[in-house]
Amino acid sequence: LNLYDDDIHDWHDLWLKLSQHLTPQSALFRHAVRIAFVFAVGYGISLLPFAQHGYWILLTSLFVCQMRYFATKSRLKMRTLGTILGVVLGIPLLYFVPSIEGQLLLTIIFGVCFFYLSSKKYAMATLMATLMVLLIFNLKGAGYAIILPRIIDTLIGCAIAWFAVSFIWPDWDFRNISNTIKKASDATLNYFDAICEQYQHGKNNSLAYRSARRTAHNAQTELANMISSLSTEPNPNPELVHHAFRYLVYSHSQLSYISALGSHRELVQDTQVLELMLWCQNTLNHVLLHQQALAELDIQQKLAEIKRLNAQETMSQNLHLVLKQISLLLETLPELLKLKTELLARDIK
Repeated sequence: LNLYDDDIHDWHDLWLKLSQHLTPQSALFRHAVRIAFVFAVGYGISLLPFAQHGYWILLTSLFVCQMRYFATKSRLKMRTLGTILGVVLGIPLLYFVPSIEGQLLLTIIFGVCFFYLSSKKYAMATLMATLMVLLIFNLKGAGYAIILPRIIDTLIGCAIAWFAVSFIWPDWDFRNISNTIKKASDATLNYFDAICEQYQHGKNNSLAYRSARRTAHNAQTELANMISSLSTEPNPNPELVHHAFRYLVYSHSQLSYISALGSHRELVQDTQVLELMLWCQNTLNHVLLHQQALAELDIQQKLAEIKRLNAQETMSQNLHLVLKQISLLLETLPELLKLKTELLARDIK
């Protein structure tokens, strides 16, 4: 509870929560503005004479418009596909099931399927919702009459949502991969620093250690989310996407090796192992944070030293694991640095 307390306890907490998002830099603020635009435009169109069921425009825009461009793009495709398939399947369904009892039963079945699939298979959920709507309106005597309005309103709602995420503060105007990479590197190395300290002075599960661990994993998740969205943006740069995903793999690997050290941390008395760990810590900090040149010859010498230590029969199993993780950190460092330099050199935003 001390590590993560997200509740609002007083007016100060409330203002702190709100003030963090009162800026276009906040994805939540940008999404709120887009939703306001979507509703205003959708409601205005719904007042026009041709939009007899204009609320479908608002509902479509609401469900399709997501915080991220790639999520909206995916929802847009699934919504359109589900609606069209629903209409195509609904027309023969209305013809072959003319009885009121049969249509009532199918309405219940499609309604249950819609709620079950809405969070799992959005295209199928839209298909079920369209079939349900056709059957409900057919029971009122207007089943075939709402087919064309349903398609038109869906397309209008999707178009409004697409325009909002594409032109109203789009994600790619606010991304900054360089800063995200630096933030992830800093958080990972802070976590490594906390681990090294416990190998020197003994294991503890303090708030500072747990906070550093969580920050490192959160920063890595933020980096993964940003990089995963690159390929879904308009006119993606294939070379940039390739380098970014390769960097993400190596960055994940480094955090995994450090996490393994954290899982088995305990007081180490062996001075050679401690010196190797501290050397690795200093090297990572100097190279990744302070942009100092990488001495690959020194790394090869340290890897050879680790190999000699691993060959000693007196070495404990836990120290073998520590040495293995250190060697993996050093072996992946040159390629990680190369990819990081490549991405930072582009200064992409």
